[in-house]
Amino acid sequence: MAIDWMDYAAAERHALSRALLMREFLRRSALWVEYLGGGDRWPFIDFAERVDPSVRAGEGLMGRLDAFTSANVPDIRARRMCRAVTRWTAIRDETQVRLPDLEDPYAPLVMLYERGGAFWVENGVADFELRRVPLRTWQANVSPEPVVQLDRAALDVLDSEAESGV
Repeated sequence: MAIDWMDYAAAERHALSRALLMREFLRRSALWVEYLGGGDRWPFIDFAERVDPSVRAGEGLMGRLDAFTSANVPDIRARRMCRAVTRWTAIRDETQVRLPDLEDPYAPLVMLYERGGAFWVENGVADFELRRVPLRTWQANVSPEPVVQLDRAALDVLDSEAESGV
């Protein structure tokens, strides 16, 4: 709820890092799909539902989140992912299911949103206005190597270099 979903200037300024963060989200999500099985709704999956459907985030929190996203988040997919991220936080704290040693699937997506709000998906591509990321299949996104480190300062440098044409 702290994200400014309509900050189009930030979205443009961070176009490169947002595209890289999307690629990292796809990579991490693919590893989770590989572990859990099933790739339906790829790549915007509610992993908490797959891991332990009995765990729910607090009703009050979800109600506030739904009210906020309905009023401030233009994309229905982004609203759904905000719910998934919130449920994932509850899973990590409350599930009795043993989780694999995989990185948080949603951390790159949250950082992407923080750097300029929503994006659009059309024809199998995540569209960031100035940059596009093909979503491809989950199998095509499986990789042990990170695409980008989740370091704000390093991402700022990448964006600055891209803006200046370096």
